[in-house]
Amino acid sequence: MKIVARTDVGLLRDNNQDAYAAFELTESAALTVVCDGMGGANAGDIASQTAVKTISEYIVNSYRRNTDSQGHWANLLQIYNTYFGYIEDMKKGHYFDLD
Repeated sequence: MKIVARTDVGLLRDNNQDAYAAFELTESAALTVVCDGMGGANAGDIASQTAVKTISEYIVNSYRRNTDSQGHWANLLQIYNTYFGYIEDMKKGHYFDLD
């Protein structure tokens, strides 16, 4: 399996707020997480990097515990419900150490 990822700052911004992770979970399963920046908003790069890091770690850890696709979808919903509020707070200038 070959995974390729790339992002670009585009024509309007000075910095790239996009973030991604791509790697193999098993020989037959891969994980790609892409978080788009926040349109130049303050700390958009921090928000997207934090989201990629926490989502990737959560998925890798839960993938090892669950082997069926229904469990994986439930985990994705849990990720969304858990971390969406963190990202919203980061947009307002509140920062968290999620390590």
